[in-house]
Amino acid sequence: MNDPGNWAGAVRRAFQTAFLLSGNMAVAEAAVIDGIDACCPDSDADGLFSETVKSAIRRSGGPSIPGMALPAELSPVLMLDRTVRHCFVMRVLVGYGLQECCRLLRLSADEVEEAVARSIREVSRRQPADQSNSTTILPAEPAATAKYAASTSAAENL
Repeated sequence: MNDPGNWAGAVRRAFQTAFLLSGNMAVAEAAVIDGIDACCPDSDADGLFSETVKSAIRRSGGPSIPGMALPAELSPVLMLDRTVRHCFVMRVLVGYGLQECCRLLRLSADEVEEAVARSIREVSRRQPADQSNSTTILPAEPAATAKYAASTSAAENL
């Protein structure tokens, strides 16, 4: 990872994901440092990201302490229970596959899918009333798009 622009973007993406996973800025910073230590200098951006995610999962568990401004659509993510938040961030926002999430989170496929469905319902309920200038959170994985749409519609009908 010799390109400084690529390095800066990779660190920013890793930090943002670690913050969403942990809900804590200090934990996110420590996770990025762990990621850098684990993969540098020979790894690429994917290695940094992967190692940072692993560290954020290991380190999270304390209370969510928001320390950075988030788009209104993402603020409710920090209110989710730890496991539910991890599943939502990894499956919906980052786009990890089901098996990768199961492996990293040490959960069964049913547990991950159940947590994702719950997270989508909870995030949908907690969206700000005025979303005229906002964007919709869409899953990164195409297969999850239909589930997201169905869960969102179901949540709105509750």
